[in-house]
Amino acid sequence: MQARISLKYNGPAVDSGRMDAYEAAANMVAFSDFVVQAAKSLYGESSQVRADVAGFGRGSFITDLFFEAAGPMATLVASGTAKELLEIVGESISLWKHLKGTPPAAVDRIGDEFHVTNRDGNVIQISHSSVSLVFSEKGAASASRFVRDALSREGVDSVSINEPDREICSVSRSEAGFFVPVAPETSLFEHTFEMALMIEAPVFKDARIQFRSATPNGCLV
Repeated sequence: MQARISLKYNGPAVDSGRMDAYEAAANMVAFSDFVVQAAKSLYGESSQVRADVAGFGRGSFITDLFFEAAGPMATLVASGTAKELLEIVGESISLWKHLKGTPPAAVDRIGDEFHVTNRDGNVIQISHSSVSLVFSEKGAASASRFVRDALSREGVDSVSINEPDREICSVSRSEAGFFVPVAPETSLFEHTFEMALMIEAPVFKDARIQFRSATPNGCLV
């Protein structure tokens, strides 16, 4: 499977061709890392994603992404579409803008989706893959680089992410500060299980008292 996606900056510095070459390269790497991470959040860490730069234009660059997978993920990636990946990218940007730079007030999982409430009490419905991407350390670091840091440069007013025939999403300079780590303190993807223990008998060993316990089903611990 292959997808083509572009990143474009707008503003006086870009129009006059004054975007620093080193800054542009750093933004390109960060954006490619972000989209690769988006693919892994959608298809799993076992998926192999390669990003190749396809070309440059004024204020933008285009990257081709190639997907491969091994084991049980191979069928899923093969049957997937680039549209699914682009939706994750767009949803993730929307979630950062929704949270406005602060962790969510509440996150409720309903089926395969999450309802994320921001500090103003507004709710957005987001897919599991998008939430995973935004709340991940790698996703946040990459977005901070190609959005927040890039828009902090004088003469760069906005950034947009596009596929060949349409704009997926955009971020203005006034929204740049939202793109920081916003993960809640409690992980959304951990499961806690309670287990009751019953003391069977004390065991004396090396002058110390130890207790042998068992779960209700008889398993010793």
